Amino acid sequence: MGLEVDAPPSVPAFRTAAQFDDSALPGVDDFLAVDDAMRAYARDELAPIAGPRERVRRLAADLIAPDGPRAIRYAEGRTDTSSEVFRLREGNCLSFTALVVQLARLSGLEAHFQDVPVLPQWHVEGGTFVVERHVDAVIPLGAMDGIIDFRPPAAATYTKARVITDANATAQYFGNLGVERFTHGDLQGAYHLYRRGLEIDPRAPTLWLNLGVVFARNGQWEDAEHAYRTALSIAPGDLSALNNLALALEKLGDAQGAARLHKRVERYRLRNPYYLYWQGERALVAGDAAGAVERFGEAVRRMPEEADFHFALARSYLAAGRAPEAEKSLAKALRFAQTDTIRVRYREQFESLRGSAPI
Repeated sequence: MGLEVDAPPSVPAFRTAAQFDDSALPGVDDFLAVDDAMRAYARDELAPIAGPRERVRRLAADLIAPDGPRAIRYAEGRTDTSSEVFRLREGNCLSFTALVVQLARLSGLEAHFQDVPVLPQWHVEGGTFVVERHVDAVIPLGAMDGIIDFRPPAAATYTKARVITDANATAQYFGNLGVERFTHGDLQGAYHLYRRGLEIDPRAPTLWLNLGVVFARNGQWEDAEHAYRTALSIAPGDLSALNNLALALEKLGDAQGAARLHKRVERYRLRNPYYLYWQGERALVAGDAAGAVERFGEAVRRMPEEADFHFALARSYLAAGRAPEAEKSLAKALRFAQTDTIRVRYREQFESLRGSAPI
């Protein structure tokens, strides 16, 4: 069954004299298409396993374990379809997750994509606030869900993870392909890929944001403004969209509107716990352990259940020579961590840092 595609959104045209053959673009159903090899594997090797949890463990072991019979190699820049990943044995986290979701479903399990934010970075150059995304597969198994995560980022904020639709995951697929075209200077190709993604999920704010960047690079500042405002109507307060919209208004001669947006961004930034986290990291790198404790402590007060904030506070306490407080913060980080993998990482890093901390 194909994806249910919403009515195409109102996307301005890309101004160029060059022709573009959009028949060469992937189809809307390609990303999640399954082939005979996938069906055979799910039927013959997964479905006969009686227990759903054991079936999930087998699927994870086969695909992730280095010696797994169908091990997939991580390839960050490779965005493929689920069937291509199964055939080529490599892909990024989005493509891998598509394969996992489809194999789990073929074996009789319920499976979904899950969007996992990664702790953001504030790029001082241009004041851009960048939130990376990560995707994994979640499989409901009663009291505790099964999660298959290809390559968990060190700074993934699992407390903010949420299930997303197949349509949104497919839109992200086209978004990734668009970014690849954009980074190679192909604005027109990027535009058409973003547009196709928005035809599938018109409420994908990142695609509207990226579309605005394409328009801006092409000198279409009115269209860039439209794209950024659309992104903000879906994700109010998105700092990247606000920053880019301010730049568009400056280019269009609306200095007052741009100034109001810059002030709004500054207010958001100062209240944002992730910005405080970023400030804490900068203080720690600069050797200002006391400043790091202050910034991380404020981030914890604003988001008391964010495990990485507690662990960052533990690291800064160690750097300040305050071992007892560091132990307490580590305990809170372990309590709020979402997976055993994260807990192991916290313990290993803490022990390594403790060995080099001042006495």
